[in-house]
Amino acid sequence: GDSVWGLAYDSVLCLNSMAEVLGHPEDVKHWNSTFNFNSSQQAFRDAWEKDTPGMYGDTKNGMGFWNIAPAGVSAFPREYVETMAKKWMDDSSNGFFAKVPLTSLALKDWPQHVDQDFGVVPDANWLMLRTLYRHNVDGLANKFTLAHFKQYHFQQGQPVAPEGRHPDADFSMFGDQYNNFNAGKIQLLLEGIGG
Repeated sequence: GDSVWGLAYDSVLCLNSMAEVLGHPEDVKHWNSTFNFNSSQQAFRDAWEKDTPGMYGDTKNGMGFWNIAPAGVSAFPREYVETMAKKWMDDSSNGFFAKVPLTSLALKDWPQHVDQDFGVVPDANWLMLRTLYRHNVDGLANKFTLAHFKQYHFQQGQPVAPEGRHPDADFSMFGDQYNNFNAGKIQLLLEGIGG
């Protein structure tokens, strides 16, 4: 079945565990049929560096958080995550580490593909940063998380939680300035940095 960036993989693992614990092992077959476990590793290999060295998936229409989000699956190869983090997420010229990190779209693709509202958004940051913590790429995860909180969540010294930031020179805020989309990033502080 369909899945948001493959995250159903881990959901099925949890459902399998629940079926076993609750004494319904026959349910495992059903849950496994909802996600193709047997081909997942091959699918990861096939999409690795498909268009761009050091990046996962199709990047013909720009390289964005949607290329990194599938790496949040527990079975995703850690070495791919580490490569994406070092080569692209930590790159302030062509990658995702802008003045307000992490951008939704790689900086190299802004001239052709950037959305005028969604230069930096909370859900994209949660998906990318969660991926790094999930695969224990902690040094860069901490660097990006702290930089994101420091730059995204303060405006003239005041705390804010904007819906997003425009891809302009100042990364100006848009939308609700106390937006609940940002609440998920608390998990990054508690479980990521806090351990």
